[in-house]
Amino acid sequence: MSEVTVAIPDEVDGWIERRLDESDPAAPDSRAEAVRRSLDRARRLGDVDASPEELVGVYRVFEDLDAGIETVVDTYRRVEQADGDVDDVLEAPEKLEQVRAERDRRIDRLETERERLKREKRQVLEERDEKRELATFAETQQSVLERREERERRKERAGILTRAKWALVGMDDEGA
Repeated sequence: MSEVTVAIPDEVDGWIERRLDESDPAAPDSRAEAVRRSLDRARRLGDVDASPEELVGVYRVFEDLDAGIETVVDTYRRVEQADGDVDDVLEAPEKLEQVRAERDRRIDRLETERERLKREKRQVLEERDEKRELATFAETQQSVLERREERERRKERAGILTRAKWALVGMDDEGA
């Protein structure tokens, strides 16, 4: 194979340099490889006999295409992100419904607990009232018993005439 020397315009040389700097694994490894690929690309487009100026135009078209592809890729990424956002928005009513259902369950549990506590409070208050009534009744009964015992003691200490008088007219509570 014979070696051919080609003069490349500065614009083309800059384009080749940018291709070499890319981190793409498919990017050419050397300047010669980049030139070879560029010429192959130009031949495929039918620019076999093209002048350097025409090749620069072709390279510019390729560069514009590359920029366009990058724009498309960026747009695609934005669309994917927007799809994710749309999915989030579409899932929001379901999540909201789950939150509402959990809230309703919690409200039901709290209302049930409140009713139970009300019943317990009512029961405690009723028991307290019963205990007060029993205490009052017990005090009254004790007082009645104490008076009876006092009457019985008075009757035992009283003489026969006092007892007869009390049998006729009743016993007074003055002596108690």
